[in-house]
Amino acid sequence: MQRNKRGVCVLSFIAIALIVSSQANAQIFVFDFDNDSAFASGQGIGASQLVKADAFNMATLTTVDIFAPELADDGNGNFAPTGNTLFASAGDGVTTRTLVDSLGIDNPSVPATREGLAFNDGEGWVVEFDAEVAIRSLSITSNGGGTLTMTIEGVGTFDFADLAITGDDSIPLVGFDPIPAGTDITFAYSSPAADDSANIGINSFVVFPTLIVDGIGDINQDGCINFGDIPSFITILASGVFDPAADLNLDGEVTFADIPPFIAILQSI
Repeated sequence: MQRNKRGVCVLSFIAIALIVSSQANAQIFVFDFDNDSAFASGQGIGASQLVKADAFNMATLTTVDIFAPELADDGNGNFAPTGNTLFASAGDGVTTRTLVDSLGIDNPSVPATREGLAFNDGEGWVVEFDAEVAIRSLSITSNGGGTLTMTIEGVGTFDFADLAITGDDSIPLVGFDPIPAGTDITFAYSSPAADDSANIGINSFVVFPTLIVDGIGDINQDGCINFGDIPSFITILASGVFDPAADLNLDGEVTFADIPPFIAILQSI
């Protein structure tokens, strides 16, 4: 019987290692804001975009609010801020739009002939994920510099300044803590330019699930989750003894159903 258990452990260890190796990018969620996205054509609060990493893992990004400065014609055909801010949550008609596969804000106080459908000075987008995730990177299209500010509710505010004058930027966000599900994340743009000659568009987010809760996954209890936990996981799986650290799908038992989320954790580190 002991020999059979050892055989199961060895085979399972090899199988898990092979799956992790062959599916290294399987758990990456890429939210592309192209012209067919859920935020492409005048969507407001509640618009959601679902992305599936595989048959087991998916995440939804939802608009919580959208805002923009109110602009008014000064009588000479020039539009300047009135000092008021328009909010979708206040029924002010601010929406998201895409232009050339890049997400921006549609400000209703600006005539359509003048609206660039980008993130212009003072405009922003508030979103949340329905699962705990870590944002790996942002891809943006920038024109004229400026600063993109990311504010994560309960965590802090982070400025990405001196964006490229013209072209695409990829902003790595390695080292940021996981963002709990339902957390408001605000992306706001500011520019010293006197008009809308400076702006940005958000092309995509790349995120991955964390799946790490209260020590779950740290099966050998060494304070970190890594490939060193695989032997302990296999031992518990083969023994039939319950260990909450190995109950990756939180169903109250350790079975082969815990293998996919365990693989997802290892892929995210």
